[in-house]
Amino acid sequence: MDRDTSLRIEELERRIADLEIATPRAPVRDAEANAGGRLAKFKINGTVGGDYLTCKRYDADADKTAGRTILVAKPWELRQSPFNGVQIEYPDGLKISYIYANQRKRSATSSTGLVENQAMIPDYFQGAIILAARGIAGGTGAEGPASEVIIWEDLNTTGRFWAKTG
Repeated sequence: MDRDTSLRIEELERRIADLEIATPRAPVRDAEANAGGRLAKFKINGTVGGDYLTCKRYDADADKTAGRTILVAKPWELRQSPFNGVQIEYPDGLKISYIYANQRKRSATSSTGLVENQAMIPDYFQGAIILAARGIAGGTGAEGPASEVIIWEDLNTTGRFWAKTG
């Protein structure tokens, strides 16, 4: 599927989801419409992949999900593909290589030989609520499992990060 088709499908899904989760609170819906649909809450309801989350739109006021399943990109720093097996050189000259065990655990090996095991804290989980944005200039740079373009990106309002373990 090409990018334009993917974007049109996402727009139609958003409109359908808005209809499915409509509530009598019209002023809230008007505010959301004025925002251009660029922010939305999602509930994780499927795969937590290395670079993306499988979600459904979430209406917190009604406490329900609606619409089709949508892929949401993880923030770049929390993705697996940009870092797995790659050596990063930091401004101070230190080089660190990252190897991922899975989507939530990795090891970081420095050019000095120090090895640090890391885990994502807190981890993504089924039923977690996230806030995501779309229409980001330059796109998300993420693809789904079938190489489809992902236009939503988690804003990481929970503050997930890589932390040293044991």
